[in-house]
Amino acid sequence: MNNPKSTHSQYPESLFDTQPTANDLFAKASQIKDSNPNQKELHDFLELGHLSIVNKTISEANKIEEWFELIHELILESKLTVGHLINQRARYYGDKTCFQEIEGNQIRKFTYQEIWDQIIQIGQALCTIESLSNNNITIGIFTENSIRGAF
Repeated sequence: MNNPKSTHSQYPESLFDTQPTANDLFAKASQIKDSNPNQKELHDFLELGHLSIVNKTISEANKIEEWFELIHELILESKLTVGHLINQRARYYGDKTCFQEIEGNQIRKFTYQEIWDQIIQIGQALCTIESLSNNNITIGIFTENSIRGAF
């Protein structure tokens, strides 16, 4: 059965008109890097890094190390954060399960969108705390390594 392609999996075709080769991917990465791109352009291109077809293409060309080095440079240049990644995944995968937590005999699922919404709520709460203070404040969060600790 053919499943329709998601918007983000069509992105390589929007850049290349066809399924790109490894050389096409490297050329496009170099072109973007040399064009003084804005953050969105870099983030959009970096989105290719999690697509299985791109990873397969790079692997089959035996260019994993070179690709990793180039992508790493672009990540540093773009100032890509975990927040950007979670936001992208929430947009693409919304109601798909991101994390599962075992509570007794129950499994609780958290979707990408739920995770993103919680992050936004926590950020807003911290901004409110900061705005109520007349001094510069530092907030430290010490918690267990669990999904509840992340919220």
